[in-house]
Amino acid sequence: MDNQKLKEEIEQAKETVEGLPEPFKSKTYDKLLERILDAAYGAKSQKKAGNVARSKKNVAPREDDIVQRVINDLDRSKYEEIHNLKVLERSLYLLRIVREKLKIDGLSPSQIASILTDKFRIKTTKEAVSMSLMKTHYVDRIPTVNRGARTYQYKLMQKGEDYLKKVLESEENE
Repeated sequence: MDNQKLKEEIEQAKETVEGLPEPFKSKTYDKLLERILDAAYGAKSQKKAGNVARSKKNVAPREDDIVQRVINDLDRSKYEEIHNLKVLERSLYLLRIVREKLKIDGLSPSQIASILTDKFRIKTTKEAVSMSLMKTHYVDRIPTVNRGARTYQYKLMQKGEDYLKKVLESEENE
């Protein structure tokens, strides 16, 4: 396919998704662009182009792998105080635990919810975790991509450490 034809098809893809709301617009455009590039350069070239594009983005490792590692490698009996905390404090505490013990710096809300539910047996949802962390200055919220879906990764900041320290100290005093 020549460059002019390629440009026309890309322009047509932009026009096709123009009226769609997000996230449908982005996802549809990505699929159309993938088809156009696959037709122009073949699937092998598209894979290489995709790998280059992914390497430039902040792409998180597979969420399942991280969750499974935490579930397998963490001893929950050492962190019994997590059961007495609220969702925000639990999330911050878990971020600190995995950073210090497993050298994992940052988790997504779905990872936090899965670990709290599956490892610590504390029922929670990714929505609850996300809402508790979203508007705080205790974490750094970093956009990431996981399996083609946009998500956020939260990293514990110094203000979060200080807040968590106060909460855990007051928990010990009770």
